[in-house]
Amino acid sequence: MKNNPPSRSTDWTRREFLRTSIATAGSAAVVGGLPLQALAGIGEPEKPRVIKITSPRVLAEPSVTAAVDRKTVREMLEAGLTRLTGQKTLRDALGTLVGKDDVVGLKINCLGRQHLSTHAAIPELLAEALQALGIPADAIYIFDRYQNHLKLAGYTLAEEPGHVQCVGFERAMDPEATFTTADGSYTTNWPKLLTRRLTRIINLPVMKNHGGSGVTFALKNLAFGLVHPTKGPCHNNHCDPFIAEVCAEKRIQDRVVLHILDGLVCGFDGGPAQCTRDKRAVHESLYFALDPVAMDAVVRQELNAVRKQHDLREISLDHARHIETAARRGLGTADRHKIAVVTAAI
Repeated sequence: MKNNPPSRSTDWTRREFLRTSIATAGSAAVVGGLPLQALAGIGEPEKPRVIKITSPRVLAEPSVTAAVDRKTVREMLEAGLTRLTGQKTLRDALGTLVGKDDVVGLKINCLGRQHLSTHAAIPELLAEALQALGIPADAIYIFDRYQNHLKLAGYTLAEEPGHVQCVGFERAMDPEATFTTADGSYTTNWPKLLTRRLTRIINLPVMKNHGGSGVTFALKNLAFGLVHPTKGPCHNNHCDPFIAEVCAEKRIQDRVVLHILDGLVCGFDGGPAQCTRDKRAVHESLYFALDPVAMDAVVRQELNAVRKQHDLREISLDHARHIETAARRGLGTADRHKIAVVTAAI
């Protein structure tokens, strides 16, 4: 059927095993001379891990408008992914999650337009590493929903053969592939890019607040970034349970293999589209996880710490309730006591 993705590499069984092992057997990787199992808590290797990598060198200057240093971003990507997977290089780390026959989507977030979007260096460097694995350039898609958002965020649209693709999909929805909320109140569509092309997705959200859902991190970047349109009932009740319902769909569960959150600059207020300079802060961090719920629970706490520094009240659990709803539906772990956070500065 055309709604099924292309067949994947025959070595997927091996890679799926590795992915599962990575989530539970941290003793193979070392941070600061200590095995990750020790950092996660002796006797608790099953804890999902969130890796936080920081660098004071990543921004050209300590400013929310500063350009990023690509060399440092690459070092941060390699530091985070090697710690997450136990591999020695960025290329090998990605190789545990995708194969050379995969068609890979890099799902960025450009809802903040020119104010706060996924820094282009992150998907570009990942695309380079994916090509080093043997994935053809035109089997790699940097994408978001809206073409105009991509342009305003500084991305250049591209669909030429032989080159990494950069596309907005809102005009190419699949009329035969729909998503309907559990209560039947709303039906929307999946994009053809997802239903007919991509076999793997790497989720690249940003660190910012959201007036409706409280925060917009890994879960929301998928739920509101992989269906279209999203109107009315989708936003009711702080976007809950809409976000968890979409993220629980097989089309997402089968494809999303990794979450890297861009926290180089933090939007602590005015999100999603009004994170102007006075509502952003230098944060100099990237976060890495296989569990999107764990990532969101950790970064929500860190965003609240930034808000406190700016005399703003915290985003409550009730306001960002979709994270706990996703946990209850078995999509990950939201209990901070059951999440291992590994922090390293480079």
